[in-house]
Amino acid sequence: MEKKGLSTADAKTKLAQTGLNQLPSKKTYSVLKLLSAQFKNLLVWLLIFASILSYIVGHVVDGTLILIILVLNIGLGFWQEFKASKELEGLRKLEVAFSRVYRDGKQVEIPSTEIVPGDLVILESGDRIPADGSLVESFEMYVNQSALTGESLPVVKTKEKDENELFFGTTVSSGRGVLQVEKTGVSTKFGQLALTLTDIEEEKTPLEISLNGLARNLGLAAIFVAVVVFGLRLFQGYEVLETLTSSIALMVAVVPEGLPAVVTVMLAFGVRKMYSKKTLVRKMSAVESLGATSVICTDKTGTLTRNEMSVRKVFALSINLNELIACSIICNSSSLVIKEDSPRSPIGAARGEAGNGSFDILGDTTEGALLLWAKEKNHDFEQIRSQGKILEEEPFNSEKRRMSVLWEQGNKVTLFTKGAPESILPLCKISPRKIKEIENSYKDMALQGLRVLAFAKAEIKGNKAGIEKLEKDLDFLGLIGVADSARLEAKQAIEKARRAGITTVMVTGDNELTAKAIAKDVGLLEEGDEVLTGANLDELSDEELNLRIEKVRIFARVLPEHKLRIVRSYQRLGKIVAVTGDGVNDALALKQAHVGVAMGQTGTDVAKEASDIIILDDNLSTIVTAIEEGRRTYNNIFKVVKFLLTGNLSEVLVIVGAAIIGLPSPLSATQILWINFVTDGLPALSLAADDASENTMKALPRNVKQSILDFGTIKFICMFALLIALITLGSFLYAYYNINITVARAWAFSLVVILQMVFIFIMRTHHSIFSNKYLLVSVGLVVISQVLIITVPFLKNIFGI
Repeated sequence: MEKKGLSTADAKTKLAQTGLNQLPSKKTYSVLKLLSAQFKNLLVWLLIFASILSYIVGHVVDGTLILIILVLNIGLGFWQEFKASKELEGLRKLEVAFSRVYRDGKQVEIPSTEIVPGDLVILESGDRIPADGSLVESFEMYVNQSALTGESLPVVKTKEKDENELFFGTTVSSGRGVLQVEKTGVSTKFGQLALTLTDIEEEKTPLEISLNGLARNLGLAAIFVAVVVFGLRLFQGYEVLETLTSSIALMVAVVPEGLPAVVTVMLAFGVRKMYSKKTLVRKMSAVESLGATSVICTDKTGTLTRNEMSVRKVFALSINLNELIACSIICNSSSLVIKEDSPRSPIGAARGEAGNGSFDILGDTTEGALLLWAKEKNHDFEQIRSQGKILEEEPFNSEKRRMSVLWEQGNKVTLFTKGAPESILPLCKISPRKIKEIENSYKDMALQGLRVLAFAKAEIKGNKAGIEKLEKDLDFLGLIGVADSARLEAKQAIEKARRAGITTVMVTGDNELTAKAIAKDVGLLEEGDEVLTGANLDELSDEELNLRIEKVRIFARVLPEHKLRIVRSYQRLGKIVAVTGDGVNDALALKQAHVGVAMGQTGTDVAKEASDIIILDDNLSTIVTAIEEGRRTYNNIFKVVKFLLTGNLSEVLVIVGAAIIGLPSPLSATQILWINFVTDGLPALSLAADDASENTMKALPRNVKQSILDFGTIKFICMFALLIALITLGSFLYAYYNINITVARAWAFSLVVILQMVFIFIMRTHHSIFSNKYLLVSVGLVVISQVLIITVPFLKNIFGI
């Protein structure tokens, strides 16, 4: 069929009529919902009760101040939750999908949201189907519809009436085809279903769940401490109302109720920072796993190399050169488009583009390099393709390692095939002497780090049986060596990872000679390191692999099932594994790994859906940078936990210590609430802006089995909380016995605030005081507020100073 597709003008008109091709977004927040969540807090109702009691007994100032601070605390809690929800919603908008369509008779790549009814969409193995419609062209196409129908096995799709329907959200398992779009967005079958799912809440990360549990346990501890202090104060003869109010305020001081929301905001902040460094995080839990990664299993092409392919060497008889060029054009599913001047989205510029000459490559970059080479040889690939048609096609797959097409031109039918030399040569009619010559040329190319493809053909006469039966007695056409030079930054990234205790391993489908050449260029191989092939892996039991795997740095000629086995082997040894993948069959390994890393440029939609993060530039150095950002984010969250718990514990120790020795409470209820408000707010959030220190990537990976509150951390918190409490209590005792209770409380109140502000800088051991301007400003505001409270008469009266 002629594939002109829509004109650009018609597409714009339809887009204005139908709207963007997208599902309704999940709304993670609602003002009323977030406010009601604040009022579900038991502590809020206890404070309201304390305020009412104050009014009843005539303490109007105290009652009013408790309500004001309560409103401020509710406002802070609401703002933190609202900010977290907005960040999560914004992060989902960062992931943009692209599709190849025919517009004005040419292939172009556009955001999937701009697809309209009538568009012709090119689909290949691994693509996510972007709209509902029907197939108008199909080559061995199978579609996984489990997301919609629950069917476990892929379903065959053809142009026939009962087998041509495709639905948005399903994925192409194998083969390729052309979809004519009929419905988009909410009009699709999946879109109608999605309308009922917009209120589903965001899944919590393990760290958030852990901290929520911590907050609950601290809540129980707070009740116990408050009851003990209340009973002790009553026994000592203090006034019931004052004691009750102070005990309720003490419960508020013990529980860092804002901690989970602060952590969510910090995780979202970290994710946004990663996006600015070309890493798109799809699952928030990946941020935690990234920081603990100990092994990176990386592909070779595009990750360690530039993925800018060009033909460097050709081995062919002169009489076969034109046929070799024809085979490289016809047995090829990629296309070239004139390079656009306007900048494109980092993901849009992905899908296999490479800046070769004045063209962009749509599709596989290796195949694109073949088309560019044909152009250099003055062969117009579009004209050659227009002279015939493909009768049947068997797309490339990782098992056969070849692609074949049955091509009809006039009355002549030809089988063209290309693939790995070891896959093509056994199918050819070649003398042993010639095979030896070809193998030597092949090895010579591979030792130079070239990706080598073999090409063959057969003239078909008579019965046109299926491709599989025709792949025999082929005429060998030649070898083409495609260069993909190593990335300069890959060597630095591998060394940086090595210093951080992270092992980098190459897992590639290429042969071991090519893999070793690239590995040496990027400094991956060291003395004593081993290379294993897929065939070697098949000979090893799981136990034998576990014993050898830590010495292996290259896995070559591996299949997707091998990659899954490699990941599982590392995990059995207790390693935290990040694995890269781009194909349909990589999905299992991506899901199995602690951090599944999909390629933004060459990755299929299936791989991206299975991944935890997407690297927008397919670069190993970006993965290492993401790990550094993961460590930075976790370290900053760790600092927040230490800061809040140390501050809260110090307040508790001051109050409990005074109660034990029989002195009045050094802090009033309003003072406790104010301290809680200022420390849980801006200073804690400002820690999110701390950059990674120079030691971040010099430390070994974090032990994920180790609790965030291990013995060392608890010891640190207790030591500094006790120090703050002792200084505060000592000052309170001195002023109480030598001046008066009012001055003593003023000293205690100010010291608790100032010492906590000093502590926040002390615990940032690897940062200078001036490295975080947001922290400086927030601490400055707290200090200025405290100075105003102890100097302005009106405020002094309100806070009982």
